[in-house]
Amino acid sequence: MNLFSTLFLAVSFLIASTSYAQDFTTVEQKLEQLRQVVTSDLTQADELIKELELNTNELSIEQQGKLFIWKAVYFIYLGDHELAIKLLKSAERLAISIELESLVYRFQMTNYLALDEYGNALQAAKKQIKVIDHIVDPSNQRDVYIRMANFYYNLGAYPSSQRYVQKALHLVDDPVTRQVCFLKVLESANAFEIKANGNFKELGTDQIYMI
Repeated sequence: MNLFSTLFLAVSFLIASTSYAQDFTTVEQKLEQLRQVVTSDLTQADELIKELELNTNELSIEQQGKLFIWKAVYFIYLGDHELAIKLLKSAERLAISIELESLVYRFQMTNYLALDEYGNALQAAKKQIKVIDHIVDPSNQRDVYIRMANFYYNLGAYPSSQRYVQKALHLVDDPVTRQVCFLKVLESANAFEIKANGNFKELGTDQIYMI
């Protein structure tokens, strides 16, 4: 889940190059469309997956990685977490960019939490932490921080969640977005849990690297 020596030979090469560019664009468009519908229209997502799988050998490594990721998300929504895990492991082997790695770990965390496999979820979180600071796009980095904050909140690790809330807020460029509203609510929820009765757990460095 990623643009795009005779006259006869010259013309043939130009036609072939143009055709390849169109195919590449079509693949990228389908992958982007799959990304958009995989959580909202499973029927359309299934059709796109089948279309893309017909020409798997023609996909670049990065495109294959994206297909594995969005196919995994498709099966997460279908409730087949075991297959989703296998697909995400395949995607991890093909993740040739930090952004794709981050996506893989994000959905691994989601998947393992759904299965109550907290140890594996923490291992995926540890990998996520290692790549966060290498994400080039600040908005993508902010999104990862938000998901990490939510992840730790769901584990009851409120101080850890609060740290990622603050990191995300530092990268906000619009103070009135839906993300900011979510972060403020999460910030308040963390503060309440921490202050109320000490009913929280801090994750030690032997469990996960903290930043």
